[in-house]
Amino acid sequence: MRRLVLVALAITLASCGWSSATRLIPLSERAVPQLSGEYVFAGRTVTYGRKLGGSLMELIVRTSEGDTSRKVVAFDHVRHVHDDYEMRDFYLVETDVSTPENGSNFAYQLIEVTQGLDEDGSRLPDKTIREYRLNCSDASDGFDNNPDERCRFSRYADVMAAVRDVLVWMDDPRIPLMSDHGSQPKED
Repeated sequence: MRRLVLVALAITLASCGWSSATRLIPLSERAVPQLSGEYVFAGRTVTYGRKLGGSLMELIVRTSEGDTSRKVVAFDHVRHVHDDYEMRDFYLVETDVSTPENGSNFAYQLIEVTQGLDEDGSRLPDKTIREYRLNCSDASDGFDNNPDERCRFSRYADVMAAVRDVLVWMDDPRIPLMSDHGSQPKED
């Protein structure tokens, strides 16, 4: 029963946001972020760290209800921001949410990895992650080349054009941005 609920959740997440039938981020564009360990978000804990072949990473997601799932993801580094106080790196995340019942399916989100800097410009030890949901909108739907399904991408160039548009919105927000903030738990 739990597996069925997780499958339904994955399909729902993919259907209301950006998706594709195949992995679109090419190997030459993949950039695995330097993340390891657990990050706590509202209602779930995500463990980063196990790097796989093909510049992929396995994530382990544990919900507050105790359900666990493994996700294979590809990352594409899309922006770097560096100021006196922090470094922020933005990645397009492509998650394999395929199921035997529904076939090949990939979902997309954007993450921001922030690392603070001390007064000398040296990196502080703890990073934080902010996840941005890439919900389907008329603006993002305009970038896909699939008239039959909203925000269902089939070309890397199209999904990257939509990402660039989102990054412009982040610089000049015209609507509230939906995000979830995660940080590593403090050791006692």
